Amino acid sequence: MSNKASIIITVIVALLAAGAVFFAYRMWTEGPGDGSFKPSEAMEVEANIAAQRLVKDNYAVFELFYLMAYDKNTHFQPEPYGLAPENGYYTLKDDVIEYETVDSIFALVDGAFAAAAAEEIKTFSTRTEEGTPVYQANDDKIGVNATFEPMEDYEFVWDNVPIVVVFESEMKCVLSVTLTDSSGKEVTKQTIMNKEDDGVWRLENILF
Repeated sequence: MSNKASIIITVIVALLAAGAVFFAYRMWTEGPGDGSFKPSEAMEVEANIAAQRLVKDNYAVFELFYLMAYDKNTHFQPEPYGLAPENGYYTLKDDVIEYETVDSIFALVDGAFAAAAAEEIKTFSTRTEEGTPVYQANDDKIGVNATFEPMEDYEFVWDNVPIVVVFESEMKCVLSVTLTDSSGKEVTKQTIMNKEDDGVWRLENILF
């Protein structure tokens, strides 16, 4: 009886060990980030609504900071004697863009992007001399950097952009958009969309 009990215990231990190895293998091969996370229907609805907003706001920010072609003769308040502005920023006339203050532009940026990306967009630009910010407050008006030069020959269309959201966890998704240029060529752009501590979904990087 003692031998039989010993054999049975040995078999059970072996089976448990085999099961543990199989479970570990499945966790390794089906780890996080491969689409194995299954969100609830409510999560999917929330994330997709957020993605629609973020894609719209992403393009609005991209247009303001990369594409906006300001006309120095018609869009800005005249400078004394027709000289360049002393502080390096022209004062934008009312109603040229839909935003009335720099704070409202920055609020758009802060609502769409994670803190690091938002700070870079607001304080550094590849479209100005020495990377200086595109916008700053001129009293209670919007100041536009005198050296700002918009991108040329940007051809991607952002109307009715197909959006795909893939969950990696409750708080993180991969957001993909498919853009089409004037020749009909399609290009897919991706970034991460995180639900942050304040409950707001934001993008890790700007898409363009």
